[in-house]
Amino acid sequence: NVHRRELEKLAASFGGALRLEDNPSDIPERMAWADIVLSGAEEQGLFGAEGFRQHRWMRSVRAFINLEASGCLGKSILFQAGPGNGWVARAYARAAPWPWGSAVGQDIFQSGAIRLRTEYAVYARKAGIPGLDSALYRDGYAYHTDRDRADHLDWGSLQQVGDNTLAVARDLAGNLGEISPAPERTTFFDVLGVGMIAYGPTTALLLAACALVLAITAIGRLLRRRRVRPTALFRATLLVLVSF
Repeated sequence: NVHRRELEKLAASFGGALRLEDNPSDIPERMAWADIVLSGAEEQGLFGAEGFRQHRWMRSVRAFINLEASGCLGKSILFQAGPGNGWVARAYARAAPWPWGSAVGQDIFQSGAIRLRTEYAVYARKAGIPGLDSALYRDGYAYHTDRDRADHLDWGSLQQVGDNTLAVARDLAGNLGEISPAPERTTFFDVLGVGMIAYGPTTALLLAACALVLAITAIGRLLRRRRVRPTALFRATLLVLVSF
């Protein structure tokens, strides 16, 4: 899904779709077809996406990639994946040559702290289809101004969007059998933009338990050696809790 309105979005996000269109032979043969949806009326109420959601073609859609842009520079960041399906996040982590994103952004976005919606809300939450939501965001101050022009586009950003879109689409098409009916909340984050790690709730729980054990062990050793006072430790713990 890409936008057909606004020069910046049309050029930046449509670049990824064109990359896919130029390489149809890269999509596995067992995938019947891939739709490129040029949606519109996003800011009026996501009417373009709502229209496609009610189209008969929507019944055959197994996954989606939504390409957004509130800027036209830097890397496109993955900020939502789901709903509750680790398959799509693992596909991005496995296939994207230039990954960038974190589940922290997803938590903030889905908490309601940022009162914005994208087509992801229509396809993932209303239609229940697993998918990815990514966006270019740098140079956002030019968005919806007279500086929102093609000559401000960064070709490196377009290349990253195109390469990632093509690679992830290929992976999704080739691994449709991994779709699980059981919801799975996935933690994902990139490692310096070189690779991405994605894991499910069981792994997250084990890692959290290990971190807790290590923290308790370290605190116990510090207290025994009298390198920290209990009152100072209590104040520090309270400060951390308040900061959250």
